[in-house]
Amino acid sequence: MAGPDISQFLKSNLAPLLFLVAVFLICTFPIQEGDIFIYLAMGREFFRTSQFPQTDIFIHSLQNHPWHILHEWGAFALSYMIYVVGGYTALILIKASAVTFLFAAGFWFSRVLSLNSLVFVLFAGLAIKASLFRLFERSSLYTDIVSAIILALILLENRRPSRFFKFIPLLFLVWVNIHPGFPIGLFLLGVFILVNFLTGNLVPIKNHLKTLALSTLACLANPRGIYGALFPFDFFNSNGDFLAANIYEFMSTLNPLFRTRWEVYTLIIQYLICLGLLIANKKSKPWFEVIVLVFFVYLGLAHFRSVTTAAFSMMILNIGLASHLEIFRRQAGLIWASPFLVALLFMLIKIPLSGYTYGGDLTRKMGFGLDQRIFTSESVQAFEALPTTANVFNSFSLGCYLPWMWDGKRKVVYDCNDDAPELYMDTYGKVALSQDHLSYVVNKYNIGFFIISLTPSELPLIYLLHDRPEWKLHFHDGATALFVRKDLLKDY
Repeated sequence: MAGPDISQFLKSNLAPLLFLVAVFLICTFPIQEGDIFIYLAMGREFFRTSQFPQTDIFIHSLQNHPWHILHEWGAFALSYMIYVVGGYTALILIKASAVTFLFAAGFWFSRVLSLNSLVFVLFAGLAIKASLFRLFERSSLYTDIVSAIILALILLENRRPSRFFKFIPLLFLVWVNIHPGFPIGLFLLGVFILVNFLTGNLVPIKNHLKTLALSTLACLANPRGIYGALFPFDFFNSNGDFLAANIYEFMSTLNPLFRTRWEVYTLIIQYLICLGLLIANKKSKPWFEVIVLVFFVYLGLAHFRSVTTAAFSMMILNIGLASHLEIFRRQAGLIWASPFLVALLFMLIKIPLSGYTYGGDLTRKMGFGLDQRIFTSESVQAFEALPTTANVFNSFSLGCYLPWMWDGKRKVVYDCNDDAPELYMDTYGKVALSQDHLSYVVNKYNIGFFIISLTPSELPLIYLLHDRPEWKLHFHDGATALFVRKDLLKDY
């Protein structure tokens, strides 16, 4: 019987299975984002010295500046261990597997609720489309994935008590040591309990309160205790305005830079589908789902970096709401759409193999290692024979990559330490404004070298350096340009 059962399962679920294959392939691309390198550099320091540095040891511009990202120590240690075992390839595969696991969990969730598998593919397809720009090897991916998983466990618990619900505190135990997004999970739990209380559903509330209490206690299980648990609130209270004004990922999703992108349109489609499902379910008074929609609308539109968090959770929310409607349940059929959807999914699988565009004009193709259009070893090696008597000014996008590659031999002007707004404004905020501002930065920080990404945003600085007679374009490789102060090349 096992053979026919498996055959029938594959036949009836071919579309979602092909979709999961497509998700894995889409996520398997060379490293394009720099944060992973600071994780590796910090992990290397930990395994080398048996402790994490308490101050930023990678920059020359500030002395003894405290690290605010030590709350992510788990991501540092885990990333470095994965790298030691399998290099960049292992990091990429673990990332792709984690994202695929979320969608596999979403598929399981839809099957438990007897949702038509083709409807799952629709909701999941919107979620992956909205998330394409941010499928990087970053600790924030844990927040994106676990927020959706906790929402799924809550929705299941709301149908019928489940043994899985009691394991939620374990997710928080890891979460607080990986990424500071855990308040999202606490909010979802708190709203779930509050709605049950207000609607008179008091039978399971004791167990739910126990889960919330244990999850809150789990957030204290970090090296900084209560201060670590309060870090997300303190950080955004202190730096929120600066981040929203200067760091792209923290800017509003409705900023002109982002609001016309397909990721944003797709997220809005998810919101509208959810609104329609809420209206269709209005007789059951889904107050919890209403509050969750409002929350993720706010979160997804407040910061562009949160689009993925919202998109993943909206997939789960829409699955839960659709499963209440007979037209979307498995027995409703939609067989006529199966051949078209399967053909579409085969095309989807082909996309990462041949390459695809995301985030405007950026491209990806299935592969491993580093994206050589962004991170090249040649520019790093070009420094080896140059004098060390002057400091380096680096592009913001290289602030994590260079500390990892240089391993303490040189320091950068700015890395991933977002808790230094004054430094950011004193360097990147001034250097390309005029020749006088360039001179100010060079003199204040004793800059003898500029290593700059060859991107449109860096062109003003490149033009300024090109027009200054004391600077020479010493090296470029298509991804970066290295300018050297000529007086440093006398003996070279």
